[in-house]
Amino acid sequence: MPGPVAMTAVARKLLKLLFGLERSQSAYDPKRVFTCQSSYKVEKAA
Repeated sequence: MPGPVAMTAVARKLLKLLFGLERSQSAYDPKRVFTCQSSYKVEKAA
């Protein structure tokens, strides 16, 4: 992957992370960042 393409990929991942945190109003969870969406389960408090 050439330099500019790699930087764009990293920037996009970071922006998606920040947008998701803002939209969900939740705290940062490092386990969720590197986990596939289908295998991540949110434990909601009752």
